[in-house]
Amino acid sequence: MLRNAFHGVEPYTCNYTVLYNHAPKEWLDKVPLETLKKVLGEGEANTKGHFPYYKTTGQNPPTLMEFTPLQTNLLADMMAWIVDAEWDKLKPCFS
Repeated sequence: MLRNAFHGVEPYTCNYTVLYNHAPKEWLDKVPLETLKKVLGEGEANTKGHFPYYKTTGQNPPTLMEFTPLQTNLLADMMAWIVDAEWDKLKPCFS
C-alpha cells in the first residue's frame, strides 16, 4: 500500500486472495442433472442460464438483493468444492 499523506495512511504490504466465480467442469459433472436443469434453465432458480454469474441486485425480482435457496446452496457448494480442490495452492494465503 502506498503512503497517502492526505488520509494519513503510511505505506505497508498486504496480501490478498481472489477466488473467481467459475463453475469448473469437474464440479459440474458431480451436480445432479435435475439440479443443473433448474439452475441453467428457466426454472425456480431463475438464473436463465447464467449460473454462477448472479446479478448483485435484482436477480430475483421483485426483491432487490435476494437469492433462492437453490441459488445460495449451489453457489456455496461450488465455492467450497473449489477451495477444497485447490487447497494446496490456497493454504499459504491463509497462514
